[in-house]
Amino acid sequence: MSNPNVKILKLTSGEDIVCKTFDECKDLKDRNILISDPVILNQIRVPRGDMIVESYILSPWSALSAANVFEISTSHIIVATDIKETLRSNYITFVDATHDMEDSEDEEKKSLDKLEEIVDKFINTLEEEHNENKEPPKRRGRTLH
Repeated sequence: MSNPNVKILKLTSGEDIVCKTFDECKDLKDRNILISDPVILNQIRVPRGDMIVESYILSPWSALSAANVFEISTSHIIVATDIKETLRSNYITFVDATHDMEDSEDEEKKSLDKLEEIVDKFINTLEEEHNENKEPPKRRGRTLH
């Protein structure tokens, strides 16, 4: 299978998203397409000297979702176009960094889970040893009622 296209999709919601898709987005008649690694393209204006310069910030489209592949209806897409090469490079760098961060978080979680498992085993061993070393209570000659 070939490499996915990187597209800018202008949505009916007003959002501009950059995403990967194997769909050419030539025909936007009512159907669904799969997109992956979507990010919102936010335009900002920054003062630089006596000028105002436009810049862009990328942020995850669905930051709280565990998924990175989405199926969207073409009825929500106004325009779909290929992306400029300079923005494509920035997008790929952003997505790679996001995946690296997610991988790092997964590894950290696995390490913490393993550490928790080791601590639990250690505590259980200590409790077992403590219980084995306890002598049963000595009986005394009389019983209290």
